[in-house]
Amino acid sequence: VKTEQFGSWPLHRMIGLLRSDDLVVQNEEEVLAAVLHWHRSAPGRDDATAALLQMVRFPLLSIASLQALRSREGLTGLPGVVVSRLAATAMKSHCGPS
Repeated sequence: VKTEQFGSWPLHRMIGLLRSDDLVVQNEEEVLAAVLHWHRSAPGRDDATAALLQMVRFPLLSIASLQALRSREGLTGLPGVVVSRLAATAMKSHCGPS
């Protein structure tokens, strides 16, 4: 993820990375940041990004991260809808039903 070429990876390589049992990250925020970086690296990736976002384990994100995602503007279109839905669902798992 820390290479310049990361942003140009094809979708199938991103899927392989996210599905890999060998993926080592400090926390799930790193996974989300990588997906968002990939999304911003080239236009026309809304559908692909929406699919990748569903591979991020949102319940493992911190409550602070989830709250920031819910209030964040700038992620529009389908990825914005997916992030909002997944963050809201994950918040419920952290806080219980309201």
